[in-house]
Amino acid sequence: MKFSLIIPAYKAEKYIHHCLDSVVNQDFPADQYEVIVVDDCSPDYQNVIIERYAGECPFCYSCESQVNNIKGDVLRNELPNVRLIKHELNKRQGGARNTGIAAAKGEWILFIDSDDYWCSYDVLKTFDRLINTYPESDIVEARKYQTSSEYTSNNRVSGPSVEQANVRRVSPSEYYSNNPHPCIVTAAFRKGLVSDIKFRENVFYEDTDWKIKAYTTARKIVTFDFPFYVYFQNTNSTTTSKSVNAFEDAILANVICRQSWQASGLPADQINRILSNGKKDYLRSILGIRNYPFADGKRLLRILKNSGSRNDFLGGMNLAERFLSGTSELFPWLTTCIIHAATAFKRLLCKLKH
Repeated sequence: MKFSLIIPAYKAEKYIHHCLDSVVNQDFPADQYEVIVVDDCSPDYQNVIIERYAGECPFCYSCESQVNNIKGDVLRNELPNVRLIKHELNKRQGGARNTGIAAAKGEWILFIDSDDYWCSYDVLKTFDRLINTYPESDIVEARKYQTSSEYTSNNRVSGPSVEQANVRRVSPSEYYSNNPHPCIVTAAFRKGLVSDIKFRENVFYEDTDWKIKAYTTARKIVTFDFPFYVYFQNTNSTTTSKSVNAFEDAILANVICRQSWQASGLPADQINRILSNGKKDYLRSILGIRNYPFADGKRLLRILKNSGSRNDFLGGMNLAERFLSGTSELFPWLTTCIIHAATAFKRLLCKLKH
């Protein structure tokens, strides 16, 4: 089997059928790919929908309206194997992806979030063509994706030929020479590369260090242009969460990432350049407390202090940055007051201007 598509699912009953519709109808031999949906102890009715895709009548849920609105053509008779795996304990997205990788039978792994979808029937065919053209590659990544706040078939795209795709074949060091931001849901990973690289479980931002380990250990990375992936702007997603736990996990992820870069094997000057960008993330974290309730500000700054991040970046800070970071550690309550007051004043000025 060539491909395994892994979909972590939690509270996905409103949109999982859009995701599944887009992957089970690929223009690719049905016996050459599988769809693995991992239920992470979801409390809603998503599994009723998923089980219909995996059963004898997979399109009972949406055969008359939803599917036809998305596709606008005849559904395939041959369907890939759709498997539903149920967790006994919630492990968040990282745990669901680990479960999917362990169960995968395909030579290549692709990830899809349950509230997103593919807007092309040529995704697997295009990846297959590039994998066959560049057999030494361990990662094949589409550089572009689309965003949408609604589900629509109007953004449907066709897969490019190898000549049209603006293909770039690079080593890990060459890949990271231009400060890229890998997006694992637009890439295919050779299973032999990632089977022993585990996602952190029960946390937000589980893929930040996973990406570093995967991309820096690959033999070759092939990138190309193909905006097949539609990122649905879900206000309840992990990346929009403003909880204290999410903040703490983001800081922990940054610390782990710095450790992963140090062990990455990239040239020392390249690692130093990458780590220097972490200073911006650290300072943004301090100012970012304006997006959280005032009562949480002191606790958030304590979390940031305990991470030891300031010591990692102190040598590259100017005087103003040193003052901001030092004040946040010595006087967290005062810093919280100043940042929230400055934010409120700025918003007031914007209202007066308009």
